[in-house]
Amino acid sequence: MIRSAAQARTPRVGMTTRSRNKQTLRAEGTTKMRELGLMVLGAVLLILSAVTGYQVSQVSRDIAAYREELKAFGIEEERLMGEIDRLKSKKNLEKLGKSLGLHPPKKYQVVHLR
Repeated sequence: MIRSAAQARTPRVGMTTRSRNKQTLRAEGTTKMRELGLMVLGAVLLILSAVTGYQVSQVSRDIAAYREELKAFGIEEERLMGEIDRLKSKKNLEKLGKSLGLHPPKKYQVVHLR
């Protein structure tokens, strides 16, 4: 493209109004897109924090329920261990044997092994 001598000598001092308006519109559009992106990101973070908070509260409730259940199991274990000790006691076994018609062995009934 060949320029005329007048155009070649005249330096471009500034932008034309039209090109300045285009750049301003692009800058404003970019700024609006950034603002929109930040708003969307903020909304996503807000939703995620709410969901996470809800899940943490659910897990806390579950843990509390499991602790109560563990406490109840401990009490049940103590009760059952006491019952086992009572049932295995010599006095209870002798009483049970007598009710079934059993008696201690006689001396000739005992065989010692070496």
